[in-house]
Amino acid sequence: MTIIELEIHDDVISTLNKIKNINDSGIELHIPEGSVLFENILNLKLIEKEIESVGKAVQFRTRDEYGLNLLAVINGESITQAPEEVITDLSVTQSVAPKREIKIPAISLPKINIGKLNLPKTGFIIPVVVLGVLLYGGYSYATNAPKAEIKVIVNTQPLTKSVTMKIKRDGTSDALAKVVRGIPIEAENTITKSIDTTGEKLIGEKAEGTVKFYNKTDSDIELKKGTILTYEDLEFVLDKTITIPARVDDLVDPTKITLGEEEGTVTAKDIGDDYNIGDGKSLKVDDYKNTDLVATSEGKFSGGTSEKVKVVADKDLTDLSTAALEEGKSQVQAVLTQKLGLTQKIVTGSATVSIVKDTFSAKAGDEADKVETTQVTKITALAYSTDELNQITSEILKDLVPEEYVLTDKEPETNVEILGNSDSTILSSEEADIQVTVKTFVITDIKEDELKDKLKGKNLDEAQKILGEIRNVSTYELKIDPNIPLVSKVPAKTENIVIEIETEN
Repeated sequence: MTIIELEIHDDVISTLNKIKNINDSGIELHIPEGSVLFENILNLKLIEKEIESVGKAVQFRTRDEYGLNLLAVINGESITQAPEEVITDLSVTQSVAPKREIKIPAISLPKINIGKLNLPKTGFIIPVVVLGVLLYGGYSYATNAPKAEIKVIVNTQPLTKSVTMKIKRDGTSDALAKVVRGIPIEAENTITKSIDTTGEKLIGEKAEGTVKFYNKTDSDIELKKGTILTYEDLEFVLDKTITIPARVDDLVDPTKITLGEEEGTVTAKDIGDDYNIGDGKSLKVDDYKNTDLVATSEGKFSGGTSEKVKVVADKDLTDLSTAALEEGKSQVQAVLTQKLGLTQKIVTGSATVSIVKDTFSAKAGDEADKVETTQVTKITALAYSTDELNQITSEILKDLVPEEYVLTDKEPETNVEILGNSDSTILSSEEADIQVTVKTFVITDIKEDELKDKLKGKNLDEAQKILGEIRNVSTYELKIDPNIPLVSKVPAKTENIVIEIETEN
């Protein structure tokens, strides 16, 4: 047997929550002195009933003297003095007479002066007849004239129940299936958001300069436009095609050689001031050996510049779209609320948000310090009508009311909890599982017609006893009008009896 120690503030709901996941077939509840469960014997009855309904046994343990009296009543034991709350419990017949008030207004029969009737003197027969008529009239008046007004004030008893239901999109509300019709809600939302760009790009100008080529071969050399010249790790491009003449040998003095020369302009292959090389720098001509062809800079190259600027990176566009979507999700409740009817509520967590369009102020690679998007999203969610939910709940609750009791006219307190998405529950824009907890009140089912039949023709003592035996009665008033001496009874005709039933709290 599993022992559970309760706290003084544990009510019926919190107690049942503590034991719902216990697999043991026997449970022993230790209830502290002053526990709120002892406020009414119905609390203990409800706990006992709920535990037994799942095939488990429960034992209550307490040192609270008042609580021991309540447990004694539950177990059918005799006690010297039952507390008032026990007397008004759903299953205990009242053993102490309730407060009562009997109002019987005094009234006298009309006086008749026989001497003024001007009757003929025919002996004693006429007075006898007259007396008989008077007696019959008085009896008929006493039988038919009185009215009884009875006010019965009954204590209410709390009744709390939790029911698992399902909300289905475009479904049909059905109390038997515990289904509430789900209402689809759709809306569009537009978000404008910007962020700083994180990309970088080098921009600037290319250096330009003049190169003199020296041909050491005995043949002309033609260099095509675009030929690459290299200085260290810097590359330059020949601007246009040129021809460099062959060397000239001196026929008289073979040691004298005149190299073929030609100038050409080149442009740096990339931007940057590194390409502004100085005068007289040797450049290697692509595909030629230095023994055949060489080139040197004529004067300092110029015009090469560079700087880093911020540009839009691919990641910037992705991050911006995600940030706009998250901001849009935070506005879902406000956007959807504008679409709801007066008695409709959104199922929290059921909304889905999808991007319809992202319009960016710049594309990846564009120079910009910031990038902005105007994002359009579509929101879809599940809603329900509180009126339909309350109607379904009321129908279900009727089957949970104990025998011989009825619901009061008090507005029930309803709490809806969304169970979420798990292995056993669903939460989406199409369907959702919810738990509805209702706190309401019941009173003894007093059937007025049956009570009238019991009361009719009864004398005051008998009527008081019948009224005092009604379960959970706090007090009652019995008023008979007019009051006829020696015949103070409840009218024999039920149509002359008016019963008014009120609740005390």
